[in-house]
Amino acid sequence: NPLALDVNFNLECKPGFDIGTKSIYTSGIVFPGQPHTLVIKAGDMTNFYNLNCSNGVSGNLIVTVNGPVTFQGVTPGSLTPTISGNQYSYSIGNFGTVNPNLDFRLDFLTDTTAIAGNSICVSAVVTPTAGDNSTANNNFSTCIPVVNSYDPNNKIVYPGVVSPGFTDYITYTINFQNTGNAPAFNIRLEDTLSPFL
Repeated sequence: NPLALDVNFNLECKPGFDIGTKSIYTSGIVFPGQPHTLVIKAGDMTNFYNLNCSNGVSGNLIVTVNGPVTFQGVTPGSLTPTISGNQYSYSIGNFGTVNPNLDFRLDFLTDTTAIAGNSICVSAVVTPTAGDNSTANNNFSTCIPVVNSYDPNNKIVYPGVVSPGFTDYITYTINFQNTGNAPAFNIRLEDTLSPFL
C-alpha cells in the first residue's frame, strides 16, 4: 500500500546467449489429402520474453521431417530453407533478426495413403552450442499423429419383402456414423432405386 503502477524494470542480458527450439506443432489437422502448416518456434529464446540477447550470433537450424507427407512450400513471410530430401536447413546470419514465432513455417500435404495411427515425426537442431547458456533446448523432437475419419454405414428397408403389385410405402433408412478420430470430409451418400419401383 499504496499500489504502484507502471514501474519499469531495466533488464540486461547476461553474458552468452540462449538459442533453441521452444515448440513444434501443426496449424491444421494432419489428415489424409489435407494441407497443414508445420510451425517451428525457434531462435533467440529471450525473444519470447520481448528481449534480444542473441543479437550478432550466427548459426543453423536443421529441421528433419519423417512420415507420410509431401512438402508444398514455405508459408508466405517465412524464411526459405535449403532442402535436401526430408531435411530443411536454415543458415542464420544473425539470430537477433529472426522472428521465432513466424520465420520457420513449412507447408505440407498429408499423403492420401496415410492412415490413423501413422505419425509425422519432426526434429529441430539449433547450433552453435559454444557460448550457449542452455543447450538443453538445442534439440527438440516430437511426433504428430495422423487422424482420419472412419465411416461405416448401412441401408435398411421396411418392409423387406413385398409381393408384386404392392402399393404401400417402402421406407429406406441410411445409417451413417463417423467412428474415426477426426471429422469426415466430402461425404456423399448415393442410392439407386430399382426400376421396378
